[in-house]
Amino acid sequence: MKNINLYSTVALSMGLLVSGAIQAGEGVLALTTDPRDADIYVDGQLKVNTTPVIFRLLEGKYQIEIKSPGKRPKQLEVLIAKDAIISKRVTLLAEFPQMVTSVAFAEDIKDFAGFEELIADNKISPPCTTCHKLDTKLVGPSYNAVALHYKGNAEAAALLEKKIVAGGSGTWGVIPMTTNPTAKDQVATIVKWILSLNPEGDAKANAEEEIAAMP
Repeated sequence: MKNINLYSTVALSMGLLVSGAIQAGEGVLALTTDPRDADIYVDGQLKVNTTPVIFRLLEGKYQIEIKSPGKRPKQLEVLIAKDAIISKRVTLLAEFPQMVTSVAFAEDIKDFAGFEELIADNKISPPCTTCHKLDTKLVGPSYNAVALHYKGNAEAAALLEKKIVAGGSGTWGVIPMTTNPTAKDQVATIVKWILSLNPEGDAKANAEEEIAAMP
């Protein structure tokens, strides 16, 4: 208990927020976030909206959630022991771009220019175009090659949605595809557009070359 009281005294002298007086048999969670303006939830209940903060908690396991506008929320599981001090520093990352699904892909978007317009309007996640192009292999396969490879496959949509979200490697080579933790309906929109592509002529020939080079 001596260490906890000392910690509380030092915290107060530094201007830290202390959540109640620390009692015998309790533990301490000292939490700092970046940004400092963040909502802190303990077991689903909002406790404070700024840090640094010191929580006094009974012995046990707690679910901590940290939220801030424009940032991805963070969840922590913390085990509090009697008369123990736990210090955590959490940095919240920028949230993923928001996407919409109210676009009739199959009819309205047949070319890459239309896809780029959605990207410019922040409706489609930019990371797609870092590794993929419409008719040319980049880091990953072209969209045309993917569409041609899965043409006629009744399970194609489900397979691609899973691959986009979870990432992985092996289908098109050893270079891994990064994870994209977007919502399932958003991923379904992108997949619908990819599978709507129907390359012809040189575009089809290029896609067939990519497919032939698959491992």
